[in-house]
Amino acid sequence: MLRLYVLYTLSKKPATGYDLMQELSSFTAGSWRPGSGSIYPIFRELEAKRLIKVVSRGSRSKQVYTITKLGVQALQEERTMFNEFATKWTKIREMVMDMLTPEVAVSLIRETVTNNRVTWERVIESKSIPDDDKVFRLNEYKLLIENELRWVDGALAKLKS
Repeated sequence: MLRLYVLYTLSKKPATGYDLMQELSSFTAGSWRPGSGSIYPIFRELEAKRLIKVVSRGSRSKQVYTITKLGVQALQEERTMFNEFATKWTKIREMVMDMLTPEVAVSLIRETVTNNRVTWERVIESKSIPDDDKVFRLNEYKLLIENELRWVDGALAKLKS
């Protein structure tokens, strides 16, 4: 997954290994802090396979990497595989949620709702999705939330009676 994230990040903008480590730590609120022993071997592998290249040297001789055309192709292939895995992950997540205590499940549901907004903001900011498609998808999401709200109202009514 880290290899995929490196390619993905470099497809957006050139970066140093340090930049990437900082971004991952910030993005995961410190939950995942890969060190240089994780990042730089991936950079060397990707560079050896001509998927990324050094474009300049930053301050203190830090190497700035960018993705190559071959890297963009590899990214598309790996994203396809990752998307297939993500679909399967939904079922695994259901199993995990079933085993959690109710208190932990509630905490994870809260985090999911927060993460949904962050994900939707990224979708809205995306340049690769047409605005009409964004509107359609957001309306679809709105219907889903409205259905969930009706379910919550019904559950509350049962609990109060």
